[in-house]
Amino acid sequence: MSDLRQMVSMYLRTNGIKTKFFAQYIECDYARCVKCLKGEGKFTSGEIRKIYDFLDGKHLVPMDQIIKEGTAVED
Repeated sequence: MSDLRQMVSMYLRTNGIKTKFFAQYIECDYARCVKCLKGEGKFTSGEIRKIYDFLDGKHLVPMDQIIKEGTAVED
């Protein structure tokens, strides 16, 4: 599994994360993000940096922060 898009697709599937959430996190238009994940386009260098942050779990909000700030999960 050497391809970044394959790793992202597997990560999203395995963790039950919607592509829409992923696209919003990396600040990529949803339709373009889907095309990039299918190999029909390329992510920008800025999006790739955010993808690595996403795969590193930086999209997760720690429970103590949720309690402290009252952060709600959005669909």
